[in-house]
Amino acid sequence: MYIIGISWLRENGYGTARLGLHGEHGGLRDLYRNLRNMEIITGALKDFGRFGPESKRVCLCAALALHDAALPPHSPETSETGLLVAGPEGAQDANLSYFRDYIAAGRGLGRGNLFIYTLPTSPAAETAIAFGLNGPLLYSGRGVADGRHALQDAARLVAAGQARTMLCTLVDRDAVACYAISSQKQPDQPCLPLQDVVAASGETASFEEPWEWSMFAKGWL
Repeated sequence: MYIIGISWLRENGYGTARLGLHGEHGGLRDLYRNLRNMEIITGALKDFGRFGPESKRVCLCAALALHDAALPPHSPETSETGLLVAGPEGAQDANLSYFRDYIAAGRGLGRGNLFIYTLPTSPAAETAIAFGLNGPLLYSGRGVADGRHALQDAARLVAAGQARTMLCTLVDRDAVACYAISSQKQPDQPCLPLQDVVAASGETASFEEPWEWSMFAKGWL
C-alpha cells in the first residue's frame, strides 16, 4: 500500500509533498480563488461560499491532495476514490454555531443552512460532491492520537477492493492534512510506502516530513 500524494493546510499556508507546492493565503476564500487561478480546482464549486468552515478546509485540502496525486476531479480515477475524514472533535464547532444562531434568532429567523453542517460527515459529503468521489465516505473520531489508525482504516478499504484510492483527511484546530492512499504505485511518480508513515516516530519520513508541514503533534500522526 502506498501514499501517492500529501497535502496540508494551515491558517495562512498550504502545500503539497510530491509536487513541492508551497504558498500562503489570506483566508479560505482567498485560497479557493488561488486554487482556481492555478486550475487545481477547475470551475466553480457549487455553493462553496455557503460551506461551513470545516467543509471548506477539508474540501480545499482534498483538492490539493488530488492534484499532488495526479487524480483529476470527476474522472474515472476519482469515481473509484473514497474519503475518510478523521478528527477528535467531530462537528462540535458547527453544532455550537447552529445552536447559538437558533437561540439568538429563533425558529423563524435562524439560518437553516447551518444545520447542514452539524453532522461530522458533512465535510466529506461536500468534498465528494465537489470532486466526484464515489467511493466509501466516512468519519472517524476515535481520539486525538489516532491519525495512524485512520490511515490504516483507509488502507483496509483499498485492500478490500472497496475503492481504488482513498483520501484520508486528518483534521485538528490548527491544521488539516490529506493523504492519497493506493495499492499501486503511479508510473514515474515518487510515492511513500504506507508502513513507513505508520511506523515512523514523527521526526523523520522519506516523503518530506509531512508531520512538520502539517503542524500535527507527534501523537496525532
